[in-house]
Amino acid sequence: MWILSIGLTLGAAVRGITEPLKDNVRHGCPSCPVGAAVWALYGENRMLPPGQETVAGIAGNAFAALVPTGRRRSDGPPTCGVGTSLRRSPSADLEPRPTYLLGRAARDGVRIAVMGMGVAGSYLMARLQGTGHEAVGYELSPRERHDSICAWGTIRPVLEEFCEKVGRDFGDYLIHDGKRMHVRMSGGSRFDITLKGLCTYDKLGLIKEFMRGCDVRYGRPPPRGDLEKEYDMVVDCTGFHRAYLPRLKEDFFLPTYEYKVEYDGGVPYDDFYIEPFEGMTGYFWYFPLGEKWAHVGAGDYNKNHVRATDEFLARHGGRVLATKGRPIRLATPDRCKPYRSGKVVGVGESIGTVYALLGEGIIPSMQCAELFLANIGDMNAYERAVEEHYRVYAKVFRFVRSKIRREYSAARSLPDFVSIYRYMKRNEDRFGMHVRMADLIKVARA
Repeated sequence: MWILSIGLTLGAAVRGITEPLKDNVRHGCPSCPVGAAVWALYGENRMLPPGQETVAGIAGNAFAALVPTGRRRSDGPPTCGVGTSLRRSPSADLEPRPTYLLGRAARDGVRIAVMGMGVAGSYLMARLQGTGHEAVGYELSPRERHDSICAWGTIRPVLEEFCEKVGRDFGDYLIHDGKRMHVRMSGGSRFDITLKGLCTYDKLGLIKEFMRGCDVRYGRPPPRGDLEKEYDMVVDCTGFHRAYLPRLKEDFFLPTYEYKVEYDGGVPYDDFYIEPFEGMTGYFWYFPLGEKWAHVGAGDYNKNHVRATDEFLARHGGRVLATKGRPIRLATPDRCKPYRSGKVVGVGESIGTVYALLGEGIIPSMQCAELFLANIGDMNAYERAVEEHYRVYAKVFRFVRSKIRREYSAARSLPDFVSIYRYMKRNEDRFGMHVRMADLIKVARA
């Protein structure tokens, strides 16, 4: 095996290189969009003690990633789910720093229009309450059609802390608290990943709770020109669509298709289940949403995701309650500039806050909202904070894209691979699972 071979021959030399590797971010982050993926790798060696992670040791410790899904309240079936996770304080490094407002903002507060009531937009509205700023939210969908079928999975400890900041109890929205993630590789091999916080929750219910007491206006919003005349700042939380920011010169995304499914005769799996596709071009996921429901979906760069979900539904049955097709942006913030245009500033997936290895965006988007709040009076500082916080995401993206495009080289990717492993291992609680090098190697060998 290539990594093991390199480790046996260059172990001592590589240790001298990898030991000093530091993660380029001061805080962890991800969030759950279309589902989470476990990206594990081949390798059977056991993990070496801390401080002895030579390439041979790395080859024998693999990590696996996860998906997002959700939960519901006790009154009725959940809407849909996908999984994510977090480790320590979701904002351990994002505790609000002193906010230095400039000009009129320092005197009277800021008039802010928040565009899009998804995870980032609704959470930002809740956080802005009581700050002295005047915030108005806009949601393109009519009130009765406002929904969020995808990304119902997250990391419980992280969401608990975010909810505590706005006086909400995440426990009211928890659906399924995962114990193990079942992984089936394209070659047929199977293994389990022990979870420590990955859960599904009632995403739409929590979004609406975040909006409670806020001024939110449904339907077609005013044109951008009118918004910039009326508000001091327009925050683009429209996710993949990036409706108020310039189009990206070069985007990178996965098409996905997702279902909320009801099972009358018992669910196919009692916990999280994923199937990474050959070549790491995407993955299929199954997230439990209680006794009778599940969130089922797939995303694939080669556009085989619909076939994968159709085969699963044909094999396991179930009644489809809701369906949604949508792309997931994997391009990271360093590739999603500009973050600002005129009075418009992007927050969340509109500027690429998705952890490409897992397809997770919920937590990263909420962390981005915290960065915005901490720098609301200085957008140059906000841009610098985004670049620093999501720096490791660029390494993850390069790794995933090289696999998808079949440009992967073990030698060239080794520094990024080691850095990603060390980052995720150090932030296990943030990712909601036990991270093993062996699992990560299995996925990389897909």
